[in-house]
Amino acid sequence: MKSSFAGVVFPNDLLEGLSILTVIRNPIDKNTGVAALTCVNEGMHELRLYHLRRREDQNFFLTHEIEAFAFRSRKDLNQFLDRLPF
Repeated sequence: MKSSFAGVVFPNDLLEGLSILTVIRNPIDKNTGVAALTCVNEGMHELRLYHLRRREDQNFFLTHEIEAFAFRSRKDLNQFLDRLPF
């Protein structure tokens, strides 16, 4: 799986409160991917997963949020992300 931020267009307002953790491009369908963004909110570490789709200009854009998760520590968040099947 390829992880890269290049070629992904994130809305500026989304990035005001979140940090990009990783971007994973689908190895089977080259036109889709997942962006993992994080923040700390009220002491909890949040992980937000967004669906990415490649457009005609070859850049990836966020289509929608897939799911959001909350963890007590960054370590727990990272372990969860490492176990995802992508």
